Amino acid sequence: MLKLSPDDRILMIAPHPDDESIGAGGLLQRARTTGAKVHVIYGTCGDNNTWPQRAMEKRWFITPTARARWGARRREEARGALRMLLGDDNCATFLNLPDQGVTSLLMRGGEEVIASLREEFFSTRPTILVLPTPDDAHADHTALYVLARFAFGTSMNACRVLHYGVHRSRHKAPAPECKLRLTAEEVELKKRAILCHKTQMLLSRRRFTAFARTVEKFTLASPADIRASDHEIVESSMERGALKIVVRTGRVSLQRRRLFIAVQSIPDQINRCSILLPSRSACVEVCDETGRRLPRRATVRVEHPYATVRMPLEWLQPVESAFAKLQSNTIFYDRSGWREIALPETEPQPASAKRKGHGSSDAHLR
Repeated sequence: MLKLSPDDRILMIAPHPDDESIGAGGLLQRARTTGAKVHVIYGTCGDNNTWPQRAMEKRWFITPTARARWGARRREEARGALRMLLGDDNCATFLNLPDQGVTSLLMRGGEEVIASLREEFFSTRPTILVLPTPDDAHADHTALYVLARFAFGTSMNACRVLHYGVHRSRHKAPAPECKLRLTAEEVELKKRAILCHKTQMLLSRRRFTAFARTVEKFTLASPADIRASDHEIVESSMERGALKIVVRTGRVSLQRRRLFIAVQSIPDQINRCSILLPSRSACVEVCDETGRRLPRRATVRVEHPYATVRMPLEWLQPVESAFAKLQSNTIFYDRSGWREIALPETEPQPASAKRKGHGSSDAHLR
């Protein structure tokens, strides 16, 4: 069991204003009463959340000026929620990333974001790290999770890592859960903090306030090979310097669907590439998304209902962490998020990776 103390330092990553209250409003309150320090990093200002803005402002066309005003309003709502939960709003940092564009930012490299996250991490020196779950259905949430993983690296091994979910995915990852039981007063205050985000209440009040309940759930960090049975990426691993990814094709043709791959090498080498998957077995080109245009090829063997992708990665060794994602065809939410690629046990790792990580047997936070 984890018991917060005045010596604890909590660092939370919130992709949008309102995620802090929805995902960890109870935990933030508990930190305040315990005396633990809290810092919240907001990825975006939620300025591209156009449908609530259209509904509230009764306008169809959203100009850049109107969008900036909406983002500023959402930042102030977040500060109001933090004042309610923590009694202070000086613990917030806004990275001002493109709302609904974090995946594109990640695929372009995201070096500046990684550097900013890393600076905040070493400034805070957290004992508890609260991240969006990689299983979230919102692309901004999962992409920011990957960027945080690249930024923090093996330094996360010294923290207790908790994942929170806001948007339900189509599958449930079989990872151990951690529960925080809230008092009636904490539940009510969490609801009031959620209601501080007035811009979101017109269209999502019932859905968001439903998170104010007696149990606040988190998922513990899990190994890369733990996966949901219906994830579109069935298997992903590194074998003898080559990347192997097995994709579930189903009955729908893979043609025109793109496989995204994000790799972080040691030391701090950024590699982002994609593969346009063919409908039949073929040797295909690998597109370097960061603009370096390195000539690479991959083989895709299609045997419905699966397709196996193999790509040599000797040029990326040693790899610290890697993720893959199949491009979604939905308008807003993802069919499945990024999946961590399992690295072989013999993969060279920094000395810091040998530090003892957090335990996984704790069932409740008190």
